[in-house]
Amino acid sequence: MLLMAGLFLANAQEKPDANKMVQERISNMKTNLSLSSTESKTFWSAYEQYLRSEIKYHETYRTNLEKKGIKSCCPNCDNSCTSLTDAQITYLYDQKFELKKNLYTLESNFYKKAKTILTPKHLQEFYKIDERYKRSFVKNKKAPASSNQAKTQPATPNKAKR
Repeated sequence: MLLMAGLFLANAQEKPDANKMVQERISNMKTNLSLSSTESKTFWSAYEQYLRSEIKYHETYRTNLEKKGIKSCCPNCDNSCTSLTDAQITYLYDQKFELKKNLYTLESNFYKKAKTILTPKHLQEFYKIDERYKRSFVKNKKAPASSNQAKTQPATPNKAKR
């Protein structure tokens, strides 16, 4: 759940292309997960449906916040939500928990379906591949921002060395 929140926050500044994201994740999974023909018949469509639903929940979350005048706000970050009204703050957290609930339900249902399609070893490999992809995605989204911060921070030549 935290990774998905990270994915959302990493994309908060720009609206991601949902089709592109789905195709990249499916392509990554197909490259790294070897399934039998029996498993493939039903798994890939279920996985695509899961990804599309996941993106839809994030888009709904973002849209709901924008309707209340809340833009690019990270509830756990410093100074990003300082100008919100009490009503906006309450709404932000209501929406955040609604998103978590929806994602949990979606993932639970997908897991129940996936374990009827995949062998336990393939299921384990699926979750490992998915976790690596998500971590890589978040890392790649954060890398440019952190390198820009390092360039903009002033040098401190008078600071004592330890």
